[in-house]
Amino acid sequence: MLLNDVCLPSWRDRSSSFEGEFINTEMQIGVHPFVLDKKVGTTSSQFAFDAKTTKSNLHRLLRAHQLQKPTLIEGPPGVGKTSLVENLARISGRLLTRVNLSEQTDMMDLLGSEYPTTNDNGGPESGDGEDIQFRWCDGALLRAIKEGHWFLIDEMNLAQ
Repeated sequence: MLLNDVCLPSWRDRSSSFEGEFINTEMQIGVHPFVLDKKVGTTSSQFAFDAKTTKSNLHRLLRAHQLQKPTLIEGPPGVGKTSLVENLARISGRLLTRVNLSEQTDMMDLLGSEYPTTNDNGGPESGDGEDIQFRWCDGALLRAIKEGHWFLIDEMNLAQ
């Protein structure tokens, strides 16, 4: 799950009187009618998914997850956005790749780039027997896509 394109419109709207039924069985977790399958054998989480605000946010997040599209979660610091995603990933048995962006982050960090490497093949191009070659290294986003991980970008506002 890439958290960057589909906005949860009422993430910050606490005035709604949402009262969906919290579901937490051996096989599923969610808020009716949106559920996520748990990984078999996952131990119970200490995270309070059923707290009022968390349950409301869980409902919104799982509703967006049904779209199979990237999701943008906005809100003030410290309200549990990252914790909710991390705990959902853990309880559902999904691997999560998390990247904190900063002013120094560029697209190469996310997508990848070619890096110089040496190859000791004894070729005539260099006197010491090492040829410099370039090798592609996947960035965090590309690795997560290839391996089927959820991808969480934190602090998007800090990146250029």
